[in-house]
Amino acid sequence: MDSRHPNLDYGDAGFDGRHSLTFAWTYAIPGMKSPGQMLEGWQLNGAMTFFSGFPWQAVDSTDDVSGTGDLQDRWTLVGNPKDFKVGGIVPVPCFGASGSKFAGKGTGCTVGLPTACTRAAMAEAPSPAGVTGANSSGPGQLGVLGCYMQGNSVIVPPAQGTFGTMSRDELRDSIPFYNWDFSIFKNWKFKERYTLQFRTEFFNLFNHTQFQDQGQGSGNTSSLGAPAAFGQAQAEAGAPSITGNGLPRRVQFGLKMIF
Repeated sequence: MDSRHPNLDYGDAGFDGRHSLTFAWTYAIPGMKSPGQMLEGWQLNGAMTFFSGFPWQAVDSTDDVSGTGDLQDRWTLVGNPKDFKVGGIVPVPCFGASGSKFAGKGTGCTVGLPTACTRAAMAEAPSPAGVTGANSSGPGQLGVLGCYMQGNSVIVPPAQGTFGTMSRDELRDSIPFYNWDFSIFKNWKFKERYTLQFRTEFFNLFNHTQFQDQGQGSGNTSSLGAPAAFGQAQAEAGAPSITGNGLPRRVQFGLKMIF
C-alpha cells in the first residue's frame, strides 16, 4: 500500500486457509458367493475436503485516497473484522450521504451516514491540509465516498492524502468450503489375473455451492470503492482452485480392465 513502509503489508498470506481437513476412505463390502458375482466385489469410496475461510484483500482501487496513484489504498476498520460477512452472495451493507458516490444510482447503499461511521471518520488522522476523514469538502472523505457497516463495526475512508489502518488481508471469507466426492465400484474376477471394474463416480455429491476465495485470485470484487459488489463473491470455485474442483455436481461412469 505504501512503498515507503513495506512493513505495513505484513499480514496473512492470501492462501492461508487456517483450518483444513482432507479425509479419504474406502470400504470393501463383505460379499458372498452368488450367481454372476452380484453379491460380491462391491466397494464404496469417499473423499471429503473442508476449509475455513480464506483472507479477503480489501483495497480501494478507484479513488486514490492516498494521492499516490498506486490505487492500493486500504481504509480504516473500527471494531471486529469478523463482523463483516464477505465471500457470499450479498455485498457488505454500505451507506452514503446524499449526493455522495455511495448514494448514487445502482450502488444499493442506504442514503444517510450512521453515527458510528461519522465518529470513526472524525477520529482519523487529518490530511496534510488539516481536513479530517469526516469532512465532505474534498475527494476521499466520508461525505464524498461513504462507509460500510455490519454488526457493530465500520469501515471508513481516511482523510485525503493519508492511508487507512486496515492490515493486509484483515477480512476473511465467512462461508467455509466443503466438498464431498463419492464413488461405487463393482468388481468381477476372471481367473486370477483379470478384474473387470464398473464404477459410478459423483463429484460434489451434495451439489454444494462453492464460492471462489478472494485469496485464490478468483476475480471477486474486493474494491472498497465499488459498494455495489464489495464483499460479494463474483465466481464459483473452478478447477484451478487449491480447494478442489468446486464445480456443480457431476456423475460419470467408467469401465476398467485390471490385469
